[in-house]
Amino acid sequence: MGLAAHQPNDVLDGRYRLVGRVGQGGFGDVWRAVELFPDGTPFRDVALKLLATELAGAAWAEEAKLLASFSHPSLVTIFAAGILRQDTTPFVAMEFLEGESLAQVQKRRRSLGWRAALRIARDVAAALDVIHSRGIVHLDLKPANLFLTTGGRIKVLDFGLSRREGTRARPVVGRSRIDDASLATAVFYDGTNEAFAQTQAAGTSKAAVAGTPGFVAPEVLERREPTSAADAYALGATIVQLVTGRLPHLVPDEPTELSNPEKVQSWWLDLREATLRGSLRDLESAGLP
Repeated sequence: MGLAAHQPNDVLDGRYRLVGRVGQGGFGDVWRAVELFPDGTPFRDVALKLLATELAGAAWAEEAKLLASFSHPSLVTIFAAGILRQDTTPFVAMEFLEGESLAQVQKRRRSLGWRAALRIARDVAAALDVIHSRGIVHLDLKPANLFLTTGGRIKVLDFGLSRREGTRARPVVGRSRIDDASLATAVFYDGTNEAFAQTQAAGTSKAAVAGTPGFVAPEVLERREPTSAADAYALGATIVQLVTGRLPHLVPDEPTELSNPEKVQSWWLDLREATLRGSLRDLESAGLP
């Protein structure tokens, strides 16, 4: 992935001064930054998502404008989105939130009660209704992209993979990065003879798709045109993950050693087949009504 190199105190386009990196993923970095007035004085703190340069283009610019127009209590407020003039990096400037992601909550608590998960899902679904009504599909919904603020509000984050409904997923070339034992958004192959791309370069295969294994809908794996149903699928998988601590698919537990390509590949292939077959665990016995 072509992620431009940035350092704390860099000033981007004379508008954003980077303070510190607060998150990393396969398709971009998130920085705490200070938005500046034209004379260089501080205006406000923002979360600045800097995406891979491969995602730049006219399509992204148009979608960025649309994303910045959304308004809902469970959607993070986007102040600006576009492409930096200095290095053609796609960016999204958002409100800086205090709190933690649901992935972090789950890591600490292991699981949530199904009633709490249902309340969360209700708010997330309402936010998705807003973007779906404007023809946008999120395509990377998961606990790591749902943020619980210190005030107790749920926010849907990270529209880096979003696109207009009905458009085919873009092939992506590059290498993903890993921050912890939870499989992150990544380039991966939808074929059965290639390793999960977090362990190798994706090369030029047209079979590469982007998303998070376990939350990617079957039609996306098959490279059909994604619709709002793909987000509904991801929300269902998210509910199960939050309540039971595992994905809904009938597969072994996610490998903890992501440095082992063979284990990752084996698990991913099992997960891919379970997704395409609709092979699910007994969710009632796992704690879901």
